[in-house]
Amino acid sequence: MGQIVNLPEDILRIIMILLVTSCNGATDLARLSATCSLFWTLASKPFILKVVNFEKISMDNYGAHHHMNDLLCLCARAGNLAAESMLGKALMHNDRWFWNMILDHDTPFLAQNPSAKGLLQHPKLVRSFICYASGEVVGPMRIPFFSYMISFLGHDLARSSGILDAATNLCLYELKKTKYLDDNTHTQEYVSLNGLNSAIFGLSPPSKPSYREKLLAIFDEMFSLTSIHAIAKLLKSSKREKEKEMGRLFVVTLEGSIYSCKHCKTHLALSDDIISKAFHCRHGKAYLFDKVVNVTVGEKEERMMITGMHTVVDIFCVGCGSIVGWKYESAHEKGQKYKEGKFILERFKVLGPDGSMYVLGQEVQVGGSDADDA
Repeated sequence: MGQIVNLPEDILRIIMILLVTSCNGATDLARLSATCSLFWTLASKPFILKVVNFEKISMDNYGAHHHMNDLLCLCARAGNLAAESMLGKALMHNDRWFWNMILDHDTPFLAQNPSAKGLLQHPKLVRSFICYASGEVVGPMRIPFFSYMISFLGHDLARSSGILDAATNLCLYELKKTKYLDDNTHTQEYVSLNGLNSAIFGLSPPSKPSYREKLLAIFDEMFSLTSIHAIAKLLKSSKREKEKEMGRLFVVTLEGSIYSCKHCKTHLALSDDIISKAFHCRHGKAYLFDKVVNVTVGEKEERMMITGMHTVVDIFCVGCGSIVGWKYESAHEKGQKYKEGKFILERFKVLGPDGSMYVLGQEVQVGGSDADDA
């Protein structure tokens, strides 16, 4: 070990790159960096983290990676595509720890770790999963895809954009391909060239672009970091057709302690109208309000929550069209009737009275929560 440590740094870098790009790269890097401070210093460099091979690392147990300095998280921040893909899968499986990490803890983490490349953004991670995950991994992901797309786009836009159909086509194709390969991996029968060509034709997408490329094209249109205004326009056109005939939309200006849309700062509600801060949603805290302003509503749907079945409508900011929460139209359980006609604002999607974003743990939970399990 002493002879290796005494090598010139350029040689050590080459050795380290060869090591981390092997099929056991992630495991070998973790072991080697624990042997001495020099290797640990090299292992923390972005150019090393970006090329670490995660081929032998399983994501069956997300909890094993629940640490800010876990190799998977560090590599994803450095732009490692395999690590980004694995985190994208975890997010679509709604792993709360990873969601909290990227939504609430990335800024303080970067302040303490200047060598990290940048903030983790969920669209980029999910896009990497679509791009680089194997067909065997992608195949069973149809429901997680749906959950993620609808959560951020809303059901109507997700359906009308074609992204749900594109995800379905990709997943079904990959499932069919995986099943065919599994069924024929151990066969001893001779397969003729014509038969093989027929099988390949049956598995291949019928035309260009491929299913994966089609999904990526729609995903980029819907989720690109600069597409919020395009999404807003689509939402407005699909949710507010009747309002077009009424001329310019009237926006209410509130006075006092105000909660507003984090994207366009349109006023939404007053803190005096908060009924409870003890609610939860997919992205963390949610507040129950007696009334809100400057929102439009979506279509009624039945939604199962922790406290039972409810009839709800999503609510959209009139300024930019983004989803900010939902309204309880009716509650099926007698004990939940008090919520009827009341509104939920997701704390992650609004600015507080002092302009603050939601930070996990800044408020104390006081029991009796509701959660959107759809």
